[in-house]
Amino acid sequence: MYNQVGKIDWILLQSKMCSIHFLIAIIITIMLNYLRAYRWRYLLAQQNIFVKQQSVNEATFIGMWLSIISTTAANDIAKPYYLSKVSKVPFWSIMGSCFIERFFDGVYVFTIVLIAATLYEGWYNPFVQLTILMCVLFFTITIIATTLGKTYPFILKLSQQAFLLQLFLNKLNKVSAPFIKGANIFRFSKEAAIVLMLLTIAYWMLQAFANFFILFVTLSNTSYATFSNALYMNGFYSVSTTIPSAAGGLGTVNIAGYEFLNLIAEQSKATINNTTKQQFIIAATLLYLSNLFADAIAGGFYYFRYWGKIHD
Repeated sequence: MYNQVGKIDWILLQSKMCSIHFLIAIIITIMLNYLRAYRWRYLLAQQNIFVKQQSVNEATFIGMWLSIISTTAANDIAKPYYLSKVSKVPFWSIMGSCFIERFFDGVYVFTIVLIAATLYEGWYNPFVQLTILMCVLFFTITIIATTLGKTYPFILKLSQQAFLLQLFLNKLNKVSAPFIKGANIFRFSKEAAIVLMLLTIAYWMLQAFANFFILFVTLSNTSYATFSNALYMNGFYSVSTTIPSAAGGLGTVNIAGYEFLNLIAEQSKATINNTTKQQFIIAATLLYLSNLFADAIAGGFYYFRYWGKIHD
C-alpha cells in the first residue's frame, strides 16, 4: 500500500472528501459514539454504578480525542479515569466495565471476521490469518479478565500454600477486588446481557452504514460498494485498532481497509490494476479520515470544554 501512496491522485481524494457522502459518514460516526456511551451507562447501571449520561458522554468522547493524538490504548485508560474523577467511583471498578465492553464487542467482531473469512475464502490469506490471531489473543485476554470473579477465589485458596504468593495477592487485592467486581460478567442477568448484545449490534451496524457511504463515494462504479462488504469490513477495521500503531491508528487502519478490499477482489478473481489500487487506497484513507475527523471534532469539543474540570 505504501508503495502506492506517492501516486495518489490528491485532487481526486480532496474531491471525495468534499462530497456529501463523506460528511454523512462523519455524522454517523459521531452519533454511533453517543450510542456507545449509552451502552456503557446501561452496563454500569447493571453493576449498581449510577452516573449521569452527560458524564458518560464526556468520558467517551474525551477518550476518543486522546486516542487520536496518542496510541489507541489511551481510550481505555482515559475514559474510566475521567469518569472516576467526576463520579467519585473507584477507577478500577470502572476500568473493569471497559473489559465487559470489549467482551461484547469481541463476540460480535470475532463472529464477523470468521464469517467474512469463510465467505471470501480468505483462510490462507496472511492478512486474514493475522486478523484472526489478533482476535483470538485479545478475546482471550478479555475472557480471562471478565471471568476472574469465578477463578480468583480459587487462586486465593491456592495461594495459602505459598506464603510469598499470598503476600503478593493480599497487596494486589486493593486493586484487584474493585477491578474483578467491575469486570465480572457473571453478575449480569440474561435480559441485561441480551440488551447489551443488541446495543452492540446496533453500534456496529451504524459503523457499517458509515463504511458503506465511504465505499459508495469511492467505488460506486464497481461491485465493491455493497452494505455486506461494509459490514464485514467492520471486523478487520476494529481489530486493526488494537494493534500498536502511530497516533490514532494511522497505518494499521489504512492497511486493514486496503487489504480487505484486496481480499474481496481476489475472491471475485477481478483484475487489480493501478486504477483499482488507487481506488482502494482512497477508500481506505477516507475510512480512516472519517473516523479521525469525527473523533477530532466531537472529542476535541468535549476535551477542551470539560477535561479541565477534573483538575479544578
